[in-house]
Amino acid sequence: IFDDDDVLVVVIFASSSSSSSKVTGSSSAKTKLGRYLQSLVEGPGGSDLSHGVYRLQVEGVDAGVYIIFVGNGVRQVVEGDLPKLTPDVSVVVSKDDLTAVLEGSLPPLQAYLSGRLTVTGNIQLLMGLESLRQANLIQNNEPDDIFIV
Repeated sequence: IFDDDDVLVVVIFASSSSSSSKVTGSSSAKTKLGRYLQSLVEGPGGSDLSHGVYRLQVEGVDAGVYIIFVGNGVRQVVEGDLPKLTPDVSVVVSKDDLTAVLEGSLPPLQAYLSGRLTVTGNIQLLMGLESLRQANLIQNNEPDDIFIV
């Protein structure tokens, strides 16, 4: 287990037989959104995410930063920014637009093209976002209150 200050991203590519491997010593997701993101990346849709480090910055009410590590045997969501870490891709989106994407009323490509979702870094890594969205829709046949405050 590494401290937040360590920038050993190579660890996520190390072979592991357990899907519960942790990349950092940071605590697991504690907020409702953080726990929800963790369940998504650990679920069936998370297997389509490319290996890498994702940074999700949610703006507006309940703003926050979520770092998502994906690699061999590792799918971890860490709440809070890790300033010394350089993510492979960073996404900035409002909570309302993230909700719309995950609920299926706003296609991720449309959000990106309209500027409602901004991306820096390797945009190709976000192709798995559609799989997460689809997994969310299948998992939740009824409206989800995950974003209701």
